[in-house]
Amino acid sequence: MTTNPHAPAEASAPPARAVEYLLIALAFALVVLLVDPRGDMPLNDDWNFALATWEFADTGELRFARLTGMSLRTQVLWGALWTRAFGASFEVLRASTLTLALGTLLLLYNLLARFGVGRSIRFLATFALLFHPIFFWSSFTFMTHIPFLFLTVFAFWFYSAGVTEDRSWMVGLGSLAVVASFFIRQTGVATALAAVVAIWFAGRQRRAMHLGLALAPIVLFVVLWFGTEWLLGYREQMSQHVGHLDGGLGSVFLNLSGLVISHTVMNLLFSAVFFAPLVLLAMPRLSELRRALPPLLLAAIPVAWVVSGAIALGQAIPGRRREDIFGNLRLGPQTLRDHWVFNYAYPLHLPSIFRSVFTVLAAVLALVLVYQLYLAWKRCEPGNERRRFVSRFAVISAISGTLILTASSIYFDRYSLDGLWPVAVALVLCLRPTKRNVRMATVALLVLAVFCIGAMSEYLSWNRARWQALAWLHARGVTLEQMDGGYEINQYLLGGYDGEINLEKAGMSVVDDLYIISLTDVRDYRTLTTFPYRAPLSFGTRNLYVQERIGRGFVHDFDLD
Repeated sequence: MTTNPHAPAEASAPPARAVEYLLIALAFALVVLLVDPRGDMPLNDDWNFALATWEFADTGELRFARLTGMSLRTQVLWGALWTRAFGASFEVLRASTLTLALGTLLLLYNLLARFGVGRSIRFLATFALLFHPIFFWSSFTFMTHIPFLFLTVFAFWFYSAGVTEDRSWMVGLGSLAVVASFFIRQTGVATALAAVVAIWFAGRQRRAMHLGLALAPIVLFVVLWFGTEWLLGYREQMSQHVGHLDGGLGSVFLNLSGLVISHTVMNLLFSAVFFAPLVLLAMPRLSELRRALPPLLLAAIPVAWVVSGAIALGQAIPGRRREDIFGNLRLGPQTLRDHWVFNYAYPLHLPSIFRSVFTVLAAVLALVLVYQLYLAWKRCEPGNERRRFVSRFAVISAISGTLILTASSIYFDRYSLDGLWPVAVALVLCLRPTKRNVRMATVALLVLAVFCIGAMSEYLSWNRARWQALAWLHARGVTLEQMDGGYEINQYLLGGYDGEINLEKAGMSVVDDLYIISLTDVRDYRTLTTFPYRAPLSFGTRNLYVQERIGRGFVHDFDLD
């Protein structure tokens, strides 16, 4: 009897695997039900992408709004297909993203199973991705992160299978997925760059063929970038991100050097927190960490520099920047005027001292994560070349995905998902965790699950209340020019395609703030009415406020009953 040398390392019976996929799908459906994603309303920047999608579905013309920095084309096509089938609404677009989120989880699970990760560990890794706060939040929006990640994981899967099984057609499919991904976010080319490096290190059979196939999307990217405008969103918006690449060679080098340090450290900080279950699952023994003390101390220098600067500037995490997704016990940018302009804290928040302590703890976990990625490169047994290749491919992908972020001078916590998602592969592929590590990881996963479900439910709930408040104001004759309904209302309804693009201006596209919608009772405003919303993390409900500025006289004699 002969065996196929290219067969997957673990080939459980198809019916058993189908049951596992069904369990993931059912768990995902339960989570969606608990969150309750109803509401035909934009979230954060997804109105921007919805406008382009609906325009394309209606006219076949690709037209970007002024806040579009991404290439976006693949996502527009995906959303347009859903729009033509089910109609133009944010709920339809949200459903299209949730579908891709589930697909991403199933792809990751299948990848880990294909390369021999045990059932319990691959379940834990898959749910660690689901309850990664950025992945979770993005799944309920029409933001670019989930469509981009789906294609990136798809490409990683086919590169891994194609190279380890010497199937060139799979490597080719991986490259096609890379092309589709960089037509959503230009940084998608990093996956092909990582594949080229990983294939070069591997020295496997048919290396020249696989290298050529992996190089093809990189060559195409270069041609499109320098020869066309296909990889641009709205042209003027690109200057907001890449202005640091202008000027002399010396200044560009200094700018990039600083960004490499800051972006890398922030990526590690956020990923150490967001992937805490996997960091704890792979936690080395203390004796191993003692042996690694010299390199860890060296890595601690830039980490300490960035962290101390962030704390000194009041940018400790969570809550580093108002545009970040994760912060102060919330999930989703709090874009109403009380927080966005007046710097009021979110109703449920941590005092600054606790945020500083949290940041220091995140820095310690980040250093452990660095060591774990080093171990992921070294620890796969030499006898299992297939798993060794995928583990190293994941580490290289994490490095290239992080470094390519420095092409943008702007960094938000959401970028950590784009750059360091391969942590979900690298930390578990060659792992033999202790029972204690499994218990710690399980507890961390449960904590993140409770936080994500509760915080996302609250985020969607106050957003639904916000649009009820807008309808209440409209019914009483208040126009968009007389109010600040929060970033999404201001930009989507008032700004539209050609709204204000100055990211430094608070309350973009706001003409007047005579009336505001807020999560807190703002000084110098009087409350006209409130709208209750569900707040699971506060074990009850909170009120959204509709307020009128005091001191200029009331424009309307409202009946407040």
